[in-house]
Amino acid sequence: MEVPQEERERFLNSRAGVSHAVINEVWIAYLVHQLTTQSYSIIAQIKQELARLQKEMEAKLHDLIDAVVEKVKRLQDILCVDETERAVHDACYGGKYTEEALDAHKVLLKKLEAKYKVRDETIDSFLTRNKRLCIRRKRNLFSNLSTSAMNCFKRNRN
Repeated sequence: MEVPQEERERFLNSRAGVSHAVINEVWIAYLVHQLTTQSYSIIAQIKQELARLQKEMEAKLHDLIDAVVEKVKRLQDILCVDETERAVHDACYGGKYTEEALDAHKVLLKKLEAKYKVRDETIDSFLTRNKRLCIRRKRNLFSNLSTSAMNCFKRNRN
């Protein structure tokens, strides 16, 4: 800790005629008192900041959980999750706004997103296959029509 030179000289001048050992002890006591006072002040500021951050976290936690729950419900509707499966999760974490509940909702959301991805890939592969079949059918239809048209054209020439 750096003490201004003026304060150090004022302290030493006020103790004129006293031995250096006593001055050192008094000086150390003074510094400890200063540090302790500053430490309590810093600790009080840290506690205030911590309380402010906890209140802010609680306010945002509520919004975060609501957003995750909304995504979970939307995916449950898309994936047609039955009511009993929904009720199990809601019974454990529904209406609770804690970090544990947020973590549980996030885990469920990840599981549902994984199911949705698999389902989406399956649907995409089905649609791709269906498109290929439609194209093949159209080709066959056109080839049959063109063959029929050629046969008709040949008959009319004769």
